[in-house]
Amino acid sequence: MLPVQFITHETPTCTYEESALLALRGGCRWIQLRVKHAGDEEVRPLAERLLKACGEVGAVFVIDDRVELVRSLGADGVHLGANDMPVEEARKLLGPAFIIGATAGAMSQTGRVGYICDYPIFGQIAGINAFALGVQMVNPQAKVYLEWSSVGSSEAA
Repeated sequence: MLPVQFITHETPTCTYEESALLALRGGCRWIQLRVKHAGDEEVRPLAERLLKACGEVGAVFVIDDRVELVRSLGADGVHLGANDMPVEEARKLLGPAFIIGATAGAMSQTGRVGYICDYPIFGQIAGINAFALGVQMVNPQAKVYLEWSSVGSSEAA
């Protein structure tokens, strides 16, 4: 299966939790919990259950917008959008062990966008191409910069 990230949603017939569990049962191994209209106290029990479910199958679990909740639960990371905490501030709070994702469109407002990967992995080039195309759709003048990072790697100096 191609590596994809499932972003939770709710419909009249499917809860956030049910949608994530269906994705995990279908083989998805990257879940983003995205609940926009609820506080951390409401999201925490759901996040705890999904973190456990992801752990049972070896899936990555990130939470949208909620840096403090990610840190307190020990989730794998956070996704930040245009109106969320700046990436630099989130990195200071979380340290190097957590994944921090940012919306390409949010990052393209300066005209410079970076794509940082821990290490080259199979299929990554397709992801970079999709990222670059997405950035250019939001801001045609944007330039995409690629950097490989050894942060979190066992080969880090």
